[in-house]
Amino acid sequence: MVFQGANVPFDHLLSISHVVNVWDTLKDLNFTAVRPNGGQSGNKARIDVTRDVNWAQNLDAILTLADSHGIKVILHQMGVPWSVETLMGLDAPYFNFMPYRATPIPEALDIIDKIGGDNALGHNFFVDDRIPYWQPINEAPFPNDSRALSSNPTVEEWGSAVYDRIHVYGGKTTASIIGNNGSARYTDFRLIMPWAQGHLDFLQAHEYLYYAAVTEFRNGLDPFTPILNTGIHEFGQMIDEGGAGGFGPDKIILGEWGVGHGPWLRPGNFNLGNVSMFQFSRYLEAAFQAMRDVGLVNQFHHEIYDQSVEQWGIMAHNGTKHPKPYAAFKAGMAGVPVPDVFVFLDSSPVPVNFTVNGVVYPSGTTLVLPSGEVINVRVPERISV
Repeated sequence: MVFQGANVPFDHLLSISHVVNVWDTLKDLNFTAVRPNGGQSGNKARIDVTRDVNWAQNLDAILTLADSHGIKVILHQMGVPWSVETLMGLDAPYFNFMPYRATPIPEALDIIDKIGGDNALGHNFFVDDRIPYWQPINEAPFPNDSRALSSNPTVEEWGSAVYDRIHVYGGKTTASIIGNNGSARYTDFRLIMPWAQGHLDFLQAHEYLYYAAVTEFRNGLDPFTPILNTGIHEFGQMIDEGGAGGFGPDKIILGEWGVGHGPWLRPGNFNLGNVSMFQFSRYLEAAFQAMRDVGLVNQFHHEIYDQSVEQWGIMAHNGTKHPKPYAAFKAGMAGVPVPDVFVFLDSSPVPVNFTVNGVVYPSGTTLVLPSGEVINVRVPERISV
């Protein structure tokens, strides 16, 4: 199947935030899968294997809810190192490229065993097709880097143990990791390929592209062309290098992408100025077009609902749609080609003479032809090209 969707907070999915029609909205946007995160309400899912007594029942209920809408669930992070948003309680050595205390390997394997069947339901969630694959590691340098905590195993050591155990239970896996200890490009799969071939079922990269159009964003210009060109290059590299390692297009995932709108500072310290809704929409159209051009089919936008400090969404946090980005995102998810764009140029009227039957008339002249038609020629104040 094709995996396409976005990150959506659990507080929305479980109707805790009072945003209405969330699942209907996901279906309207052609979601096939959703990547839940803790959201602004914290760990409301209650699926922490180490702390929530009824975690298995709670997880099963979430999967049943999603399945009733024909949508798969992707746990793109199984643990978060903050007490208010613990998810399943399985913490990798890195999270969002920052080193944190990892769940010790023996404890991590115990969590995997519980998910694999040692639970109140006696259910092996790893072979539950409502969760197509699992991702214990989200955004980590590989195999490690100098910031690593001395008490932690390396990303490679921890990942090998945890991913091998998931495979024992029949689960499928992916990870978002960057080779050369995090100093390479996300899309350069060659640097992680030997390990990936033995431990991953899906390759994944996060590629936001907005760095390619800093000038356009800052100056209120259309970012479409630089985003499209860079997207074709980066997404194409994912397809080419994945294929060389034995991972076909159906096994390659664009795990995060997006730009957001408004004046805030983007990750990587990119100051894009105040990104307009028009620019946001054109970014979306360009990124979707690049995916189509190279045959990248599995993708997840970073967020579709604005959060308290970051506005990535095509909707406000309360569910109100941003009309242009929403339409662009919906069209992209449906595979609709990017429409022609009309650029409006504002100027003062320019005198332009015109000739009829050899007679020259000045701009602004009104001439009634024998047929009764009226001619009045001048360059208007607004033209479309």
